[in-house]
Parts: sequence; structure tokens; C-alpha cells
Amino acid sequence: MTRTVNFNHANETPPPSVLLPSDHLKWIDGRGFDVNGNPAYIFPNDTAEQARLDLQHHLIVFTLGGHYVAPVGNRLEQGIKVLETGCGTGVWAMDMARKYPRSQFTGTDIISPEIVATFGRELEARGLVDVVQDHKTMLVGWGQNEIALAAAENLLAVFKSMKPQTTMALGLGDTEYDTMVDKAMAEISENMGLWKIQFTYGTKPAMRSHA
Repeated sequence: MTRTVNFNHANETPPPSVLLPSDHLKWIDGRGFDVNGNPAYIFPNDTAEQARLDLQHHLIVFTLGGHYVAPVGNRLEQGIKVLETGCGTGVWAMDMARKYPRSQFTGTDIISPEIVATFGRELEARGLVDVVQDHKTMLVGWGQNEIALAAAENLLAVFKSMKPQTTMALGLGDTEYDTMVDKAMAEISENMGLWKIQFTYGTKPAMRSHA
């Protein structure tokens, strides 16, 4: 299932379609999962997961040095339509809608990693030019403490969020899973783990000619 939410002059809190009511959740080992969720998405949909996603958002903004890397500041000021894929709680789109009230932001989720890898080719196939597909890396658990420790905290929360579904699918006990996570976190730090943050953008030919 894919959710699409529009943000324009966003309020301080996400609309009800983003924050699920408690009666839309099924509870497994203390974590709430969407009763109508996509089986391929193993993360919960409760407030703890929403807080983790918001933390992840701030980590990405810090690493990128801002909310976006595409050279579109003037166009955002004038008013354009923006699509965010993999929007999570919608925090990025709401931040942008407050900053650029003349623009309209649409967030959609779920997008698979396989699709993300093809974004550059997809934009070019649809006629966009000056397509850029690149990434920045975030240190996880080592290096600059101001970001590395928070990134490690986020990754540990990811593992905790995956626990209810993963232990059932693999037939693991709680202790066995926790031990695996502890070892994984230690290995990530010892081997200087990195998180690759990918981004892709392009320009419509008509917009480039008027730039």
C-alpha cells in the first residue's frame, strides 16, 4: 500500500492520514503495526517509530547541510510543485511548506531501494535534463561525535523497530536477536560504517531555458 499526502501551507502536526489512530494498529511485543500495512514493510507505525524517523530526518538535513541540494531556491520562492518519495512522517515536506508557502509539496511512501537506484534514468526518460544522481555519506558510530553518535542511535532504533517482525519470520528468540544486534553495532563501529544518503534531481527543459 502506498500513501500519498499533500502539504501546502502545512500545519504544525501531520494530517490524520499520516499519524494512524490506535485502532488502526496491531500490537506485537509492544510495538504497533498498521493492520493494513504492506507485508514487505517490516517497521512499526507507532509513535516511537515516528520519533525515530523524525530523528533520521534531522540527521540527513545535518549531513546535507540543508533541506535540499538541488539548485531550486529561487523556484521554490516563486512557487512550484515538489514530489518527495519515501516521505516517512512527512516532516521534510512540512518543513519545506512552512519555508516556501508558495510551493506545493506532495509526499509518498513506500518506495523500494531498487526504484531509488533508477531515479536518474527515470528522470532522463521523462525528458528532464541536467540530471544529477549522487550521494553523501554519514558516519555511523565513529568519527565526529555530533553526528556519529546520533546516527548510531538511529540505527539501533531501526534494529529495535524490526525486532517483532524479524524474530517471528526467522524464528529467533529475544535474547538471540538482541545478541545479533549488539554484535552488528560493534562491527559497524569497528569497521567505520557509513550510511549512504542518495539524492537525485533534474530540470525540465522549459524551466532551464527561462532560468
